Amino acid sequence: MKIALICDWFHPRIGGMEVHLQGLAEVLQASGHQPEIITATPGDIQGYGFPVHRLSVPVKTRFGFIYTLEAFRQVAALLKKGSYDVVHCHGSILSPLAYGSMNVACRQQIPTVVTCHSVLQYYSILFFLLDSLFGWSKWPVLFTSVSASAARIMSRAGRIRQVHVLPNAVQESPWRKPRLPRICDELTLISVMRLSIRKRAHVLVKMMPEILRLAAPRRVRLIIVGDGAQRGALLRLIKRLGLQEVVELAGSCSHEEIAALFERADIFVLPTKQEAFGLAALEARVAGLPVVGMRMSGLQHLIEHGQEGLLAMDDEEFIRHLLSLMQNDELRERIAEHNRTVSTIWNWQFSLSRHLELYQKARLEFGPRPGKG
Repeated sequence: MKIALICDWFHPRIGGMEVHLQGLAEVLQASGHQPEIITATPGDIQGYGFPVHRLSVPVKTRFGFIYTLEAFRQVAALLKKGSYDVVHCHGSILSPLAYGSMNVACRQQIPTVVTCHSVLQYYSILFFLLDSLFGWSKWPVLFTSVSASAARIMSRAGRIRQVHVLPNAVQESPWRKPRLPRICDELTLISVMRLSIRKRAHVLVKMMPEILRLAAPRRVRLIIVGDGAQRGALLRLIKRLGLQEVVELAGSCSHEEIAALFERADIFVLPTKQEAFGLAALEARVAGLPVVGMRMSGLQHLIEHGQEGLLAMDDEEFIRHLLSLMQNDELRERIAEHNRTVSTIWNWQFSLSRHLELYQKARLEFGPRPGKG
């Protein structure tokens, strides 16, 4: 199959969707298919091993959004010229290119799959109103989300009869590194997230004074990997709380750099409640780190409580779970050993088969009928 993967964002921007898109294109190509990426993110088009089409349109610098109709004219031309078997649009909460291209593909009668990579809970009314205006939930599109919990919320946001689960995945080998020696009486916590209000990095920083007090005399460090609009506010918060020697904002890092940081860390923490999947947490789990996260997030599908990490219902329980791992060396080491030695089911072999299954379903349901082209 020849597949157009359309997303507002791609590398060099770094985030869960960008990482997933590259991984998906790589495994599709390795299995004999022809993936091509269409994006509005400026950057190189060479060096990926598969075609990358970057639209020549202006984007809002802060969020990378398109804001002119020219983007859809270029997408229409690419789709018409490309003779694609399937179009797969990847969107977040606000993804004008992905969701607009869904309509472009439908007008050209190309079988279309749409994946939402975010939780739409707080935006259900907006999507419902848009559905009332445009009827997008009735378009000939296969709707998918990255986890069962996010799919249920997406279904309610429109009037979609069925939202299929199409999970993200991790390639284990880059994260399986030898464990480095630890410093006695020092623990390193690490988190990887985009620095936005929704991800709740500020909540994690505000937890640190209490964690430091209750963990004493053990020394504790927190490394937050990622960048975003909240970086300046986080720096001011860290200074106000006197945590300059405790909390490090490492900025954007490559996969190799994150893997190296995981080697020196002890626990992965993610306070995000509205997390549709949690790819960074899955990567940390594969690297051998116990994970502490929120039960209502997508982590509930990735992390088995008590075996791969600990999941909390609220911030108070989050702190209690984290402290139990910090203070109970036997529990922490047992979970770490399990995560280092037992493979996850959320791998690319499983995810690829699911993608191909839904691509074929879209072609059967929305493709040309026999004798009609």
